[in-house]
Amino acid sequence: MVDFRQLRDADFNALTTAAYGWRNHSELLRKSSESYNRAIVGGVRDSGWQGLAATAATEEIRREHERLQRAVMIAFSVHNSLSRAANEFKEHQDDLRSAINDAGANNLRVGDDGSLTLPEMTRADRHDAESQRLWSSLRERASQISAAFKRAVDGANATDRRLTMELGLLASDRVWREDLPLGIFDLPPLWPATDFGRPFGVETPSERDRETHKKLELVVLGGMAKEWPIASGLLAHWLDGSGSPRQVNVDELMKQSPEFQRSVQEQLNKYRGSHSFDTGWMSTRFNERENLDLYYAFNGYQYRIRGEGDNYTIEFYKRYNFGNENEQRGPLHLPALGTIHQNDISHLHTSGMARDFDVYGSTTHRRP
Repeated sequence: MVDFRQLRDADFNALTTAAYGWRNHSELLRKSSESYNRAIVGGVRDSGWQGLAATAATEEIRREHERLQRAVMIAFSVHNSLSRAANEFKEHQDDLRSAINDAGANNLRVGDDGSLTLPEMTRADRHDAESQRLWSSLRERASQISAAFKRAVDGANATDRRLTMELGLLASDRVWREDLPLGIFDLPPLWPATDFGRPFGVETPSERDRETHKKLELVVLGGMAKEWPIASGLLAHWLDGSGSPRQVNVDELMKQSPEFQRSVQEQLNKYRGSHSFDTGWMSTRFNERENLDLYYAFNGYQYRIRGEGDNYTIEFYKRYNFGNENEQRGPLHLPALGTIHQNDISHLHTSGMARDFDVYGSTTHRRP
C-alpha cells in the first residue's frame, strides 16, 4: 500500500536500475543459450552419435536448451514489468508533486498525510462579500487539489498491485508450463506477466465451454460475412486448437493501417546515418476507427525496427489470447448472441477446446 508521503518522497531510480539489471541478466542468459545451442546441441547433432544413450542424451540436452530459452524470456519479462512500473510510479509522483506545488501557489498548507489547511480568515474577511467569494473559490480549489492527490496515490497503488501480481506470476512454477515464443526473434518480445501461467487442456470441457465455442464459431462466420478475413481467420485458428504460430504479412498490415505506417516512419526518423540501430519492442494498438478487421484481429500488438544505415527490418508480434482473471478485458457484445465474457472465452484454452498461439511476421526495406 502506497500512501501520500511515500509517493511524495520515494526515489524510483532504484527500480529503474533493477529493471536494467534484469535486462542485462536476460542478455547474458541469451548469450549462454546461444553458446549452449552452438556447442552442445550442435556438437551432439553433428557427432554422428547413435543408439539408446544418444537418444536419451539428445532429449535431455534439448530440454535443457529450452529451459535456458525460457529463462531468457522470464528475465526479460521481469525487466519489462519493473521498467513499466518505474515509469508509471514516476508519472504518478510527478502528478502528485505538481498538485503539491499548486497547493503552495494557493497558500494551502499540505500535511504529510495529504491533508490541506486553508489560511485563517480574519474577522474583517468574514464579513466582507468579496473576501467570502475568494474564500469560496479557494475552498473549491482545495477540493480539486485533494482530488488530484487522490488520483495520483490511487494510480500508484494500482501500479503497485499490478507489479505484485506480475512478479508473483513470473516466479510461479506455472511459467514453465506455458508455450513461449522461443526462437522467433533474437530479442524476446515483451510478454505481459498475465500471458504466463495459462496451462492448456488441464480441465474437462464443460457445457458452458461448448456453448461458448459454438457462439465463437458463429462469430467467425459473421467476420467472414463482414469481410474481416484477418480477424475471422485468426479466431478460427484459435478455435481449431492446434496452437501453431501464424505468420502475417507486415507490409499488408501497414498498407491497411496508415497509423502503423506513421509510427514506423516516426521511429525511422529518429535513426539517421550509417550506424546500426534497434528500437527494441514497442507496444501499441490498432485503431478501431481506422480498420475494424485489424482491431478485432489484434487490438494491441508489438513491433520493433532494427537495421543498419538505410537497410532496416520491421518485426511484428502478437500473442493471440483473451482476458482471464488476472487481466480483465471488456466483454464481447454481439447481436443475436448476447454478451460473451472474456473469462469464458479464455477458459476454452484451459479446457483444451481452443489454444493460444503466436502471431508474427517481418519485412525488410531500404530507405528511399
